[in-house]
Order: sequence, then structure tokens, then C-alpha cells
Amino acid sequence: MAFEAAVSDGTLRLKASGFTLTPSNVCFPVTAPGGGPTKWYQGYRQADGSWTGSVDLGAEFGAYGEYSAQAYATYAGECLPRASATFSISKELGDDERRLTLKATVSADQKTATVEASGGRLGASSAVRFPVWSDVGGQDDMIWYSASYSLVDGIWRATIPISSHKSPGSYNVHMYGTVFGEPVWSSTTFTIDEPSASVSIESQNEELGTFAVAVRDVSSASGVSKVQVPLWSAADQSDIRWYDATRQSDGSWRALVNIRDHKYSISTQRTYSAHVYLTAGNEVTALVGATSVGMQYKGSSGYGIMGVSNVDASQMSAFFSSKSKKYPADAYSGKGAGTIEQFCTILCEEAAVEGVRAEVVFAQAMKETGYLQFGGDVKAEQCNFAGIGATGNGVPGNSFADVRTGLRAQVQHLKAYASTEELVQVCVDPRFGYVKRGCAPTVESLGGKWATSQYYGVELVALIGEMMKTAPA
Repeated sequence: MAFEAAVSDGTLRLKASGFTLTPSNVCFPVTAPGGGPTKWYQGYRQADGSWTGSVDLGAEFGAYGEYSAQAYATYAGECLPRASATFSISKELGDDERRLTLKATVSADQKTATVEASGGRLGASSAVRFPVWSDVGGQDDMIWYSASYSLVDGIWRATIPISSHKSPGSYNVHMYGTVFGEPVWSSTTFTIDEPSASVSIESQNEELGTFAVAVRDVSSASGVSKVQVPLWSAADQSDIRWYDATRQSDGSWRALVNIRDHKYSISTQRTYSAHVYLTAGNEVTALVGATSVGMQYKGSSGYGIMGVSNVDASQMSAFFSSKSKKYPADAYSGKGAGTIEQFCTILCEEAAVEGVRAEVVFAQAMKETGYLQFGGDVKAEQCNFAGIGATGNGVPGNSFADVRTGLRAQVQHLKAYASTEELVQVCVDPRFGYVKRGCAPTVESLGGKWATSQYYGVELVALIGEMMKTAPA
């Protein structure tokens, strides 16, 4: 039999003919220079009984040197070698191609790289492609880019979006073209900087079981898309949790952690480990730091209703805004709180007077009113933000003259449940005297007391935790 292996326009064309016996199938294994790799290609039967196949050597192998090819024929289910041949691809630059240049230029914001090929015998009729990949992970991110030719300056160009590769460090660029039917090859590199930052632990509070992971001194030419902090305490990372850090007004990033969202101890310290991953504007993600802290939870077993507030008015208003709810300004403009910011400021003031944590008051008000949308028996104009006196079946409960009085009544009602201390201000809560004083010192213990649901307090704590994940700017 006869076997031919010829290269034209960068394409290997294979042909096996003259079989003594007609095979049921023919395949062509091709081995790259240096002994590998070997790839198998399916043959196709022609009308004259021959079998042919073709291989784009640039796309499949991209190497110069001596190749080998074989023809395997299948008879009665057995695949057998029948012929072999060798062929060569010339080195990257021939004598007529010394003027060929290839360069890659990274944009100032490092979101793109422009690859340009020119000179030599590259012309408008040639086809030019650039395979590009980063050093990270081998060639797992290789993408072939087709270049466009400019008649103005005679340059082939392609724009490489770094977001398609997502890796920092060195990038490899190869160029494959065909000039007068012959392959032309060259290579170059470019570099994408890895983002960097400093990482530290701040605002450590064992009474609350909280601390912040702070990310400062951020350096990233393309800006910052997001900062993520995986944190864990268990050796097997079974309690790992990913936090989305929040950008601060000074350009730093901050993630607030509550160790009660992980494994924690009330008797001994546990070590909490954190990694910080920064995703730049070009979608390059890098580990920019790691840190750890020893923490012991020294607070009560539940979330106390009384105490210093851990959330301020700006956090509350921002949290409300994040829920995409419309503030009922038409109902409250004439009642002392025309904006959500004014509402939250009044709430914090009233809570501070009686020593009730403002976040408890706010979380309860949002839960009871559906983020001030109401919709049940209680109406917005009643300024009753905790359902005081509303017992269901159409009973609307108590009404208050303005927002401040309504919030004051709610604060006093919470204090009745949480404490036996006297009120600081004159009582405006009409149901204060019906409460067994001090029967629910923690938010969790409000379940089954303030509301019939045993999970009422747990749901409030979850809402508070959600609100506290965003640190104040």
C-alpha cells in the first residue's frame, strides 16, 4: 500500500491507498517532534478506495521539527499498523522572514493586552492567529485569537481580554500564520501584575464574639471588583464560611465576623484562620494575605436585649435601603421622620436612653412591619412598630401620636421583658404593666412570650446578624 504525508498551508494532509484487503476503518496517529504527544485522527473513505485525513498542525501541536505519522487499518475488529511516514516543519524564522516582529502591549489598567504581528512576508492575504495562555495551570486557559489586518499600517492585531484568562503573572503568546502557503511562527510574552494588600485583625471583642478582618494598602491597576474572606476554626474546615468584605470610605475593605457563626468556646480560646482573596477589575483573583486570631466567646449564651448598641443609625438606614423597600414618607413626614435616616436616628436615641440595644429594636420593627410596608391589622399611620396590642382577627392594636412616641413605647416594652430596672422616661407603653418584668433577657427568649412562635427571637437574631455583616463606613 501507499502512504503520503504532505504539509500545505500549515495543514497536514494524509492519504493511505492501495490496500490489498478493504479495511473497515482507517485511523492516523500523528506524533509531535521529540516523541510526543501522539494524537489519533479519523480517516475518511474516498470513492477510489483510498482513505484521507487532515490535521491543523498549528492548532493541534504548534511545534517545529520532525513529525511521524502512521496509518492503522481495521480488519475483522482488529486495528493493525500498515504504513508510516515522517515530515518536518521548518523553524520559526527563515532567511526571508528576519524582519518579522511580534509584540504584546498591556493597557494601563491591565484589563487588556494588544498583540501585534508585522514585517517579514505577512500580508493581507495571510491568516494569522495568536494562541494565548498564562503560566498558571499550564495551558488550561489557552484561547486562540484571530487577528485582524490593518491596511493602514500593515499590522495584524488582536485584543486579549484578561478577564477571559483570570490569572496574574506571565502570559505566553504564539503567532501562527501562513505566508505563500508556508507556516510562519513566532512567540513573545507579557506580564499581568498580581494584586496585593495588607491584612490584619481589628475591632476584637470577646464579649460580643466579633472581630473584623481589615484589608488595607490595596494595589491593583484595574481596581477592585470584590474582596472575599473564607474563615474557619475547625481543623477540617467544616465550619468554613465565606464573607464578602465591604469597601470603606478610606478605600480599605472590611469583613465583620461573629464567631458564633462558626465553632466557638465559652471556656477556652479557639484559633480563627482567614484567607483574603481579592478579585481585580480584570477578574484576576489572587490570595493577597492570611491571618489568624485567638478568640473566646465571653458573652451570654444568648443575644442580650439590654446593652450598648452594636449598630448605628447609618448602618440601619443602609440595611433598609439594601432591601429595596420604599420608605413611607407620606405617612411619617408629618410625624417627625420624613426619611429612613431620621427614623433610624430617633430609634437609636430612644434605645440609648433606656439602655436597650438599638439593633434589637430595629430588627423587631422591620420584622413586625415587613420593613415598614405593614399590610396587616396595624396601619402605618398608627406609628406602632412592634404590634403592641394587636392580637389578630382585625384588632389593630395601639396608636401613637408620632414616630418618636411609637418607638419609645416599643423600647419600653422590650425593657419590660428584658430588665427589672425602672424606666428613665415617663411610660408611654400602654401594656407595660402586663409584662412579667425580666422574663426574657435575651432576644432568643422572646419566642413564645412576645409572640406565640417559639422561633420569633431566633429569627430576630438572624436578622441582626445579617445587618451586622456590613461594618460602618
